[in-house]
Amino acid sequence: MSNDSDNFEQLLLGSIHESMSSLGESCRSLLYTYLAAALSLKKDQIPKRFEDFTTAIKDIFKLGSRVIDGLVLKTLCDKLNVDYALVKDMELQTAIEEIKRRSTI
Repeated sequence: MSNDSDNFEQLLLGSIHESMSSLGESCRSLLYTYLAAALSLKKDQIPKRFEDFTTAIKDIFKLGSRVIDGLVLKTLCDKLNVDYALVKDMELQTAIEEIKRRSTI
């Protein structure tokens, strides 16, 4: 079971990283640097401290965080072959849990 959880966390982290690419490489790097300096949140810790990550994204991007949330969800759904339409209107944490529940991992 732990291996499935680890696999899901890696897919989630990859989805976050890919979604942040839409901000540009320098912005993505700056964001990771900020998270590490301000919250002691390293990139590889994001899946385990997901609430801290989402709070920081909301604080930084305000309403724009919804766009990032959508990108993360869409990317994760694509990776796990889950229908994005089922989760697109959910809060991010709830949607992530639903995607995990529906995935075959």
